[in-house]
Amino acid sequence: LLEIWGFPQDFGIEAKVQIFLHELPNYFGSDALKLAEKMDSKISHQEINKRQDLRKESFVTIDGEDAKDFDDAVYCKKIREKFNLKVAIADVSHYVKEESSIDIAARDRGTSVYFPRMVVPMLPEKLSNDLCSLRPKRDRLVLVCDMLINDSGRIEKYRFFEAVIESKARFTYQQVEEILRSQCYENQLVLESLKNLAKLHKKFRARRVSKGALVFQTKEVSVKFKEDGCVEALRSLETLTSHRIIEECMLAANICAGEFMQTSQNNAIYRVHEFPTLLKLDRLKRELMALGIKTSGFEFANSNDFVNLVRNSCNHKHNNLIQLLLMQSLERAFYSNKKLGHFGLALEVYTHFTSPIRRYPDLMCHRVIKARLENRTPIIDEIDILLELVSRLERRGDMAMRDALTWCKCIYMRDKIGKTFVGKISSVREFGIFVFLEECNVDGLIHISNLGNDYFIFNEDLCTIRGETSNESFVLGDEIIIKVSKVSIEKNQIDFVLV
Repeated sequence: LLEIWGFPQDFGIEAKVQIFLHELPNYFGSDALKLAEKMDSKISHQEINKRQDLRKESFVTIDGEDAKDFDDAVYCKKIREKFNLKVAIADVSHYVKEESSIDIAARDRGTSVYFPRMVVPMLPEKLSNDLCSLRPKRDRLVLVCDMLINDSGRIEKYRFFEAVIESKARFTYQQVEEILRSQCYENQLVLESLKNLAKLHKKFRARRVSKGALVFQTKEVSVKFKEDGCVEALRSLETLTSHRIIEECMLAANICAGEFMQTSQNNAIYRVHEFPTLLKLDRLKRELMALGIKTSGFEFANSNDFVNLVRNSCNHKHNNLIQLLLMQSLERAFYSNKKLGHFGLALEVYTHFTSPIRRYPDLMCHRVIKARLENRTPIIDEIDILLELVSRLERRGDMAMRDALTWCKCIYMRDKIGKTFVGKISSVREFGIFVFLEECNVDGLIHISNLGNDYFIFNEDLCTIRGETSNESFVLGDEIIIKVSKVSIEKNQIDFVLV
């Protein structure tokens, strides 16, 4: 016995388990911490004089209620019939020098990992929550993407530059929603900027969809805990206008950064999303046909077919399931120094620029852009190996976050053993059927041996399991009544039986 962690519902236990299982670096070395503490919180006049001074402009940050690191601020004004959007991103590269102890620690992490009750940060807290966090009423160093956008949502021109800003307010998504609804706020310049952002995001979104970009209406699941650590509820978070505003602004800045990367040749950093494999497309076609969706008119040769399916199924009774199946058919995005395109966004070039506090590739992107601004040739040793590494670390972080969420789902369902629910068959496999409970926001498995007193046969083409004697069938999308039979927190597994 090496260490006692506590009970399954104890505070942060789900994170501790995943940190151990996925071997996530959880502590910074003394050299990195000492270096961070030595950094001066005050910005020198010399540094300010080297940059554009945008402290009078009405930048604001818009984040979730629990956010502590604010790495992006936005400001938008009208210039005649056009929009001038400025996206200011924390200048992490000013503080984190290449090959410093902090840089090496950040590279080993690759990304911050967000668990339901804690975070494993990529940078020490002095940087992530203070110097590089765009707190309101504080002078902060930033790298700005300044865009001029026409009335149809097309970015006519852009430029990058170093600046210093002072965020005028730290908004939550809900606060921005209320301001836009009431059209009232004490600072009229901030209010005007928010109104412009609300108009602009619709133009951005419409243009993206018209170009073949995929837009899914999925909902993120949030965990609400009781005081004793048990899970009180698993809630689907509503997507607000304010969420879409920030999403579109960050996408626009990343698109500009991707185009700017082309001037960097061998040292470019791209976010790549490849075309789905034929194997996944074949399965998708079978699953859509099982739901009554005709796929004969879709060649799946480009993203437009996916866009049309999303649009045509918006009123379908299985709309949520259809969008889930479409997302599952897509490949996973990764980082590369080759310009291979982004299928999901229907773009030839794209990169990640907007989150250098929590993603190492974004920090690399900042260094490349700043080198080009200074007419230097950025040199990244073995860039292809480094980008492969950060792609792998991103996958590791995503798996850890997913498994921690499943741990919380298991804690929630542990108290539901023996209870019955109405669910929908979300997947049919040779070993059984997965059932989604919308009421609880969880999936569970009914093993094929628990489907009844019959010999059941899996039909891959029809996405069904059918009883040989009874002819009873289980089809993708069917509603069935289930009972929760077993929950294994250690195995992250929820089992159902048929009622």
